[in-house]
Amino acid sequence: MGVGGFAIVVCFASGERERFVVARHEERGWELPGGTVEAGESALEAASREFREEIGHALEEPGVVLETTTPEGLCTVVRGVLGAKVGVGEAAIEEWRLVTSLSRVEPLAWPEDPYREIEEALGTRIR
Repeated sequence: MGVGGFAIVVCFASGERERFVVARHEERGWELPGGTVEAGESALEAASREFREEIGHALEEPGVVLETTTPEGLCTVVRGVLGAKVGVGEAAIEEWRLVTSLSRVEPLAWPEDPYREIEEALGTRIR
């Protein structure tokens, strides 16, 4: 992991909390967007950058909802709203979609991510 850990993005469709963005990485499978927090970057900045790079859309109304330590390091969870298209997305991301539950996609790239803690922090189910 990078010097600042990593960020996970739970991005909802505009104005609703029923559907959120997941991405299918060509090697890992389905995952919540996110990635490494680079030197000189806040977790919020990393989340917005990674979302833009992976999904090709802006992350609007970003906010930190959870910071937790995992075996992989510091994990910061950022929530947001799907914004305007700003690019084409990362080549390693084969597709992205809006889902109502992580159970709708498999395999999950990171089955050990802190999903229970994320649900508690957001006050909504994602599994």
